[in-house]
Amino acid sequence: MRVLIRSIYICLVLSLICCAKGGPLTPSDTFMVIKNAADSNDREVIMQHLSSESLEKINEFIKLTAKLSDTQLKAIAHSENISPDKIRKMNPADCTALYFSRNRYGNSLADIFNDEIVAVDVRGSSAVIKTSGGYELDFVREGPYWKFDLSRL
Repeated sequence: MRVLIRSIYICLVLSLICCAKGGPLTPSDTFMVIKNAADSNDREVIMQHLSSESLEKINEFIKLTAKLSDTQLKAIAHSENISPDKIRKMNPADCTALYFSRNRYGNSLADIFNDEIVAVDVRGSSAVIKTSGGYELDFVREGPYWKFDLSRL
């Protein structure tokens, strides 16, 4: 019984340390933080755990959509299952929500983050998490913390 209580205590302490104010210290921890944030539709937490390249990609997408014709905007809006006006007024948090929206046609990142982790392949400052659904998600270390990298999606 003591061993069980000690084990639970150690797990709790380690999870508090791993998810402390600075950020998750493993790709798996980042995966779990994003999974929980996606489940509660917490865009801000998701954005805090995106790589700097991901945030650049999101900002570029917003800049590109500002230059689209009405016809092009309608086509994107239709593919994302939202109104053209929402795309026109999008900010980074809204764009992030698009990636995780379950209203999309096909699988959203929220669905993929609900899969189980089957493998984690870490190579230096990058990692790939393979899910039970067969998806591979990229993560990068920025400083001591791991971030989800959607820049290649």
